[in-house]
Amino acid sequence: MNSALSKMSRLASPAYSGSVRNLARGATKSSTSAFYKTYDLKPEMASFLGQSSMTSQAALKALYDYINANGLRSGRTITCDSKLQAISGKTEMTPPDVMKMMWQNLVR
Repeated sequence: MNSALSKMSRLASPAYSGSVRNLARGATKSSTSAFYKTYDLKPEMASFLGQSSMTSQAALKALYDYINANGLRSGRTITCDSKLQAISGKTEMTPPDVMKMMWQNLVR
């Protein structure tokens, strides 16, 4: 019973960020997730976002901020303007297409 309570208290702690095995190895949330890794951007994406490297999460947020700020989204359809067309090569995209385009423009 004590071991079950001990495990539950570990799971409830704010420092818990994965399996117990990962914590035993000293892993943290930032070291186990691809969203927290910093990637270099391809030149077209770098000029579009104004930075040469960023996390994939930040790149996706910046893309959606641009899409929403310019009113390019209508439901699930995103109509590409000239800047987005230069990166994606498409006139229309859906959210999965935006994610795919983002990963294609990150240098791994």
